[in-house]
Amino acid sequence: MTAEPDCPKCGGPMEVGSVSDHFTGGMLKAQWVDDAKAGFLKSARQITIVSHRCKLCGFLEQYAPNP
Repeated sequence: MTAEPDCPKCGGPMEVGSVSDHFTGGMLKAQWVDDAKAGFLKSARQITIVSHRCKLCGFLEQYAPNP
């Protein structure tokens, strides 16, 4: 996913960004979590979410690309 896609709603240009999660003292980029692999003794696989925003209509499209 190196090329920025055209908006699937209006065909306009999209720009890359991210969605942030705020907490007391800062913010983090949102992540997709593999709940099927999460457990008491197992840590879940996490992938940072990449978001594209249409410059014309504001539509958001999100991806969790393979690292």
